[in-house]
Amino acid sequence: MEEWWVVPGPFSGIGPVGYQRTDERIQEDISERLMHHGHINARDIEVDVKNGEVTLNGSVDDRRMKRLVQDTIDSVTASLRSMTTCVSED
Repeated sequence: MEEWWVVPGPFSGIGPVGYQRTDERIQEDISERLMHHGHINARDIEVDVKNGEVTLNGSVDDRRMKRLVQDTIDSVTASLRSMTTCVSED
């Protein structure tokens, strides 16, 4: 699900001076990516964002899925302050 206006290049991910997404938008972006990933069962994952810091709580089926969750979140949060993952494998 690629946005039509996203053009890969050497300046991808570099925004204007002072630009920062709201916590609500970050949470929405993460939730949508998890929801649309065909190999992630996100039903037991809680996403919390406060002051640009992302915390995930919950559980997934196995270690492979946990890594997929982390990789998916990394694609959204590359420019964020920090991410805490408290997601365990069942």
